[in-house]
Amino acid sequence: MNVRKAVTIELLRPLRLRIAGSEVSAGPPRQQVVLAYLALHAGTVVHRDELIDAVWGQAAPSSVVGNLHTYVSALRRVLRRDDQDDERILPASGSGYLLDIDDNQLDLRQFEHGLAMAAERQRAGSFAEARQLWGDALRRWVGTPFAGMDAPFVEAERARLATLRSAAIADLAEASWRYGGESDILAALTTLRQALDEYPLHERLTELRIEILNVRGRRADALAQFEHTRRLLADELGIEPGDRLRSAHRRTLAGVPNLAVAKPWPLRNATGSTRLPARPALFAGRETELAELGDRLAELPASPLVVCAIDGPPGIGKTALAVEFAHQVRERFPDGCHYVDLRGLHGTDPPLTAAEASRVLIESVGGVAAVPGSQDDRLGTYRRLMADKRALLILDDADDICRLRPLLVAGAGTMVVVTSRRRLGGLVARDGAVRMSLDVLPPGEAADVLTGSLGRSRESLGGAEVDELVRLCGGLPLALSFAAGQLGALPHPDAAQLRDWLQDRRTRLSRLRPVSGSGRSWTVEEVFSWSFSDLDSDSVEVFGRLGGQEGDSATAAAVAVAGDWPIERARRALDELAMAGLLDWAPRDTYHITPLLHLYAAYRS
Repeated sequence: MNVRKAVTIELLRPLRLRIAGSEVSAGPPRQQVVLAYLALHAGTVVHRDELIDAVWGQAAPSSVVGNLHTYVSALRRVLRRDDQDDERILPASGSGYLLDIDDNQLDLRQFEHGLAMAAERQRAGSFAEARQLWGDALRRWVGTPFAGMDAPFVEAERARLATLRSAAIADLAEASWRYGGESDILAALTTLRQALDEYPLHERLTELRIEILNVRGRRADALAQFEHTRRLLADELGIEPGDRLRSAHRRTLAGVPNLAVAKPWPLRNATGSTRLPARPALFAGRETELAELGDRLAELPASPLVVCAIDGPPGIGKTALAVEFAHQVRERFPDGCHYVDLRGLHGTDPPLTAAEASRVLIESVGGVAAVPGSQDDRLGTYRRLMADKRALLILDDADDICRLRPLLVAGAGTMVVVTSRRRLGGLVARDGAVRMSLDVLPPGEAADVLTGSLGRSRESLGGAEVDELVRLCGGLPLALSFAAGQLGALPHPDAAQLRDWLQDRRTRLSRLRPVSGSGRSWTVEEVFSWSFSDLDSDSVEVFGRLGGQEGDSATAAAVAVAGDWPIERARRALDELAMAGLLDWAPRDTYHITPLLHLYAAYRS
């Protein structure tokens, strides 16, 4: 029996673990929380510090590392069946863990997939199929998600899922009203009444119930529903109903039924200001990452705030990916796309505070006569300004969650893309962010960066020479863009000549720099150096040692032996380098270093 395929986990209720169809205990409450968080991130490595932050937060005891190890070991025993190897299901990976199950083994992912499929079938005009898919997805919800669990990540994840559920109920009700028969409409009315018991402040659910009641001649019930919701909004939130709900009320007062409700959240041209850097001239590849960002965009407007955190080593193309995505989807955001350089590891200027960043965003979004002077007033103005906005924010080069978190304000469908060299695990654990870690480009895409700006094919520049340039640049987008600029600056682009210049390991990083007149003067070596400002002495020492070894990987055990250190000291240093984006975690307590960073480590050894 394939044990990995036999495991199913249900989170849309009190946690339920099944193996081969039989329900088994997942252990004590805290152990269940560990399993739940790993299941939320199934298929990806969850670093130990991120897991501790998500499960214990500020209440972590001094023994937390040992406690976590105990829980993971117990979960492996639970997941073991017969003579099968449980490591295949919950293996260690560097200083993290990976729960190796598929989306169809987790009810939460099946719920999300069903909602996405329903929306797709609705757009394609298959309305009956869409209603069936929405209904099937909603039936997976059998209780409070993560019921009985108390952990920092739980509240944000419950809120996200509740937002998806309430939006799906509204979508199903509207589809039933517009395209269903009499029984479908009656069922929609019942579902909306029950949903408003759970989500009494949900304006779209209220609007739909009022519209359907009005169409069916039940004006008194429709007006009573409006008045009930209006009082709740005033008492609970101190606000008046929104435009769409007021419009439904006016139609009901006039006795004019809305026989053709517009689809919610129509795609419309952007009218708000947009302040973005220029589209990356040498962008290539990253199709998987762009698709993943597109998947997160599809969660709007069901989720009032979607956060994506892009991390990776210096020069890996984090900003380029975020800006390229913003240019591709800018028309989806009527209140504009807005960019802020937070200068977290800029190397020259100090980082922006949250209040300073909010000033930039207030001025970019517009609609405020004057930006307040005090920090508290400014942040308050920013929160009020964003409350009804459908905007895309790019918060570039973040380094500190505390400076970042005040800028994460739920609007009427806001997407925030954060870039950082550091892995902002707390952003995932506490704010529900989706993390994307970038790696170097594969050879084909790297060659496209080199040749694209010249309008030349790989073969016309000399295929073997281009391939060697890709290798010398280590597939790093920043280095490739510098090399492409130098090729273009030559009177006759000569890949062989540039290859010869870069062959010398002692000068390669300093040669990889922008061409004169490009407005930038720093080299790849200088960009790498900015990541060292906050490293402790052990991490700096270990990084230098890595430069003196062959190969692009190291284990905590090998580093411990080389330094005559306890293995935990070695692992802490390696983890710090990985958190800073200078290494990456790999399976079996191994850490990987990219080619040019390996060369840079050799410089510092």
